[in-house]
Amino acid sequence: MRGKRNPTAVSNEIYDCVIKIANGKPLLPVKERTSAERSAYIEYWRAKGEITVQKEKGNDVLYYRGRRMLRLSGVDKLVAEEFDHTKGSGVRKLVSNLRHTFAGLGRAKVQNILNSGTLHYRKNAKFLNKAALKPIRAQDVQTRHQVDGHGQEWNSVSK
Repeated sequence: MRGKRNPTAVSNEIYDCVIKIANGKPLLPVKERTSAERSAYIEYWRAKGEITVQKEKGNDVLYYRGRRMLRLSGVDKLVAEEFDHTKGSGVRKLVSNLRHTFAGLGRAKVQNILNSGTLHYRKNAKFLNKAALKPIRAQDVQTRHQVDGHGQEWNSVSK
């Protein structure tokens, strides 16, 4: 199944190099390539011709099987916009909505973005005013020390 994975969101350097490769510009010799150029070539090679370049508003944009490929720098903004658009929905719904039009977005990445940003906490508040847990003191397994009405401890077996 390894060959059928979708590409993930890539850095700006790799994204620009893949655009050059997809447009058919000549490549440098292997020894002179940077690590970003090598990664871009491998990314393009693994896609087996599925990556295409289209013009949008005067800029070249990468598409993988008809879905737009993402840059790492734009993922946070995209998730935040979709989160506001869906009025604070959860990660599963966000990912399923975004996967129709974008390639390279995973559930774990979206979860990390929501956990690190404050926008998630404003819409889905967590209430921390819960009662403190009482600690249980036990001498043996399934026994508890309890205090009766006179202040004396006694053991009971909980079932």
